[in-house]
Amino acid sequence: TFGHDIGDRLLKAVAKRLKSVVRQEDTLSRFGGDEFLLFTDSFETKEELEEIAKRILNTIKKPFIIDTYQMSVGISIGIAYSLGITNASQEDYLKVADELLYTSKKTGKNKYTIAEV
Repeated sequence: TFGHDIGDRLLKAVAKRLKSVVRQEDTLSRFGGDEFLLFTDSFETKEELEEIAKRILNTIKKPFIIDTYQMSVGISIGIAYSLGITNASQEDYLKVADELLYTSKKTGKNKYTIAEV
């Protein structure tokens, strides 16, 4: 709608907001297009991950101002996790998180879906 330059700047603004709510020990990266990954192993409970997801949702729902345009974006989150020792690979987590992301999109957007791997 607003062109590639504005779209690129919006993605950078989203990344900046995401970075502001994740913890220093977490790793945030852009996976492709408009998808981002957050890797963390510094949690002890499912509820801690849900709190991170809620902070992300609340931060991203605020409108973005790019030049003279005010834009709102939605975000859908998929969270795959394990507590304790697991045989799951990074690919296993990515696959499950991706499936959960699409579950969030299909069931209402602007939400998270979480499951243990």
